[in-house]
Amino acid sequence: MLSPSTERIDTREKLLAYRLLPSLREYLLLRQDTLHAELYQRGGDGGWTHQRLTQPDDAFSLLCLQASVSLRDIYADIPELMG
Repeated sequence: MLSPSTERIDTREKLLAYRLLPSLREYLLLRQDTLHAELYQRGGDGGWTHQRLTQPDDAFSLLCLQASVSLRDIYADIPELMG
């Protein structure tokens, strides 16, 4: 989970460093104070895609877990973020 104190490091410095790791396929960032996720995934060609999700029914697939998840599922225990 991202917090205001770590957001800059997690979204810039760590992202850049992690993308250099050949074995890393996915990098997921979740904000703790708002309904917001960012998913970076490496494709078969080595290029990266980026998804920004901000709505409760927005969903994404985590290939490493072979699972699909919605923001509603992730933030289920924080109803005040559901609006």
